[in-house]
Amino acid sequence: MKGFTLIEILIVVAIIGLLAMIILVQIDPTELLAKVRDSSRISAVAQLGKSVTAYYVVSNGSEYPSVADWDTDLLAKGQLSTFPSGVRYALPGVSVCQTNIKPSVYPTYCYDFDQSLNNAIVFLTLESQAKRSKCNSGENTYFVYSTADARSGIICSTD
Repeated sequence: MKGFTLIEILIVVAIIGLLAMIILVQIDPTELLAKVRDSSRISAVAQLGKSVTAYYVVSNGSEYPSVADWDTDLLAKGQLSTFPSGVRYALPGVSVCQTNIKPSVYPTYCYDFDQSLNNAIVFLTLESQAKRSKCNSGENTYFVYSTADARSGIICSTD
């Protein structure tokens, strides 16, 4: 009867385990999950930004949603059927934006309005290291949608 000895099987299992660990370290699943969460957040900010712009157009260019109740304003005017769910930040050391932040569960999306420029922005803090590495040390990395030019992108800021 031919077969493998217990030692041979243990050596093969150990080699497979070692290779799996090396691959896992190279892939960095924590960073991959942060990238996925950021993608979901970025998509929601683009949707929210377009909804804020549509709110302004429907209001005949006279008003943007109020800063305190921007989520309910967008829903009340029919610019959103449901407000996007918040996406929990999982990596330590990432501070969530705090300006008029919504929703109440997993607060994620921030909103601000500048009366003098007649411009509204929807923004959030990015979590993945790949995105945060685009900014200098000590700067926060935000993804921002601006109604001024209906564009979005990454902004680095210390405040």
